[in-house]
Amino acid sequence: MEKKFEKYQYKKIEEYVMNGIYSGEFPANSLLPTEKELCAMFNVSRMTVNKALNNVAKKGFVERIRGSGSFVKLPDLEKQSVIMSSFTEQYEERGIHVSTKLLFYSVVKARDFPQLNLMKKLYINPLDMVHYFVRLRYGNHKPIAVQYTYVPVNRISVIDITSLNKSFYGYLENKLKLSLGNGKSNLSIVLPNEEIANHLHISKDTPVVLTRHVSCLRNGFPFEYVDTYSTWEDYQLNFFNKRDY
Repeated sequence: MEKKFEKYQYKKIEEYVMNGIYSGEFPANSLLPTEKELCAMFNVSRMTVNKALNNVAKKGFVERIRGSGSFVKLPDLEKQSVIMSSFTEQYEERGIHVSTKLLFYSVVKARDFPQLNLMKKLYINPLDMVHYFVRLRYGNHKPIAVQYTYVPVNRISVIDITSLNKSFYGYLENKLKLSLGNGKSNLSIVLPNEEIANHLHISKDTPVVLTRHVSCLRNGFPFEYVDTYSTWEDYQLNFFNKRDY
């Protein structure tokens, strides 16, 4: 009985730490309660506390320093030179009217997409649920992009389906009142598969721009991973270069 109880308790300690990080109670670089304090708080052994903190550290959210304690360590994004904006903002500032059609929506497990490695990109577990939706984006009534989006349920629990026919960022900021932070993108030129080519009304021999993008909340937690396939003649990237001294 004692072993089962302790096994359950270490999970409770993990949840306590992760919930504290999510809520901002334990902000980035802050020192977590000591092992002794957690032992007293949950009435468990130091071995149980140690196991819980090691598990959180393996997920990348805590750094344990011998003699100093455990510190909150949020995922770092590489330095970016492109202004963070939504798909709609990027095109409409060029005078292109953007509209959206939702093609598919479901809630699935992260492990259902092993080729994307969502666990590493979004800092979630294989069994964690994600909102998965596919949208066709139009520019001045012409199809210009297909987007495949993955949003962890433990970051955004409920999504109004009707919002997916508009700007998703607009919904998050204006309706859910979330503070969006930085993002990280990777661009490449690829050939579309048959599904993407049909949606964009192009041949499979016509290259498209693939943008792989991770978006974070203001607290540093990634809340979205998106693969966007855009027609190359409509795609434009504006960025700023800065020389550090």
